[in-house]
Amino acid sequence: MHDEAAAVPLSERSVGPRPAPRRGRGVSLAAAMVQFAIVGVAILFVVSLIAGSRVRDTSTQESIRDAQELASLMANEVVAPNMTPDLIAGKADALASMDAVIDSIVGRGTINRVKVFTPDGLVVYSDEHLLIGQRFPLEPEVLATFSSDKPVVIFTDLSGPENVYEQSLDSQLEVYLPMRLPTGETLVYEHYQHTSAVSAGADEVTAAFSPLIIRSLIALQLMQLPLAWWL
Repeated sequence: MHDEAAAVPLSERSVGPRPAPRRGRGVSLAAAMVQFAIVGVAILFVVSLIAGSRVRDTSTQESIRDAQELASLMANEVVAPNMTPDLIAGKADALASMDAVIDSIVGRGTINRVKVFTPDGLVVYSDEHLLIGQRFPLEPEVLATFSSDKPVVIFTDLSGPENVYEQSLDSQLEVYLPMRLPTGETLVYEHYQHTSAVSAGADEVTAAFSPLIIRSLIALQLMQLPLAWWL
């Protein structure tokens, strides 16, 4: 028996229970939950900003499409039927007839100015008569409407020579589109709208959807807390 004990290497002999390894200082459950909540709130804030920006961009584009539809309606249903050869020739009675139609619209809603150009930039009608007969070069994106048939929306600073009679107006957007007359002639229709009509629509949609998005994100965060506690 003595010989067998002596045969066992000293490193393998039992020397009593070994002490448990010393553990590092752990993070309490409460502290871990606080850290999780702080990270969640930060992520919630970033996601809310991104989602809000996307909603506003989408609603702005929708408001611009509304402006394009209004311009199309005005050009095709209101102005084109009254754009007679006599009006293009500058006859007073034809001008008065068009004014009676346009004056009932301009300044009573979002539209502040109406202009009709020939493709080379000659103003053949405007509710501001001093513009009639003047010529202004059309911008490339406006000329492009002849091939696309789609309205073009331009946010203008009203600093150009064409806008000399609109200097008193606040921020405006210009909507252009080609207008086919019953005679087969093609002219360019333009009207000015308050940019507030676009921003107000964007604000309305953003105000409607942003709280819903934020509430959904908060609910998701709250539902994750029990899981984080369990883990």
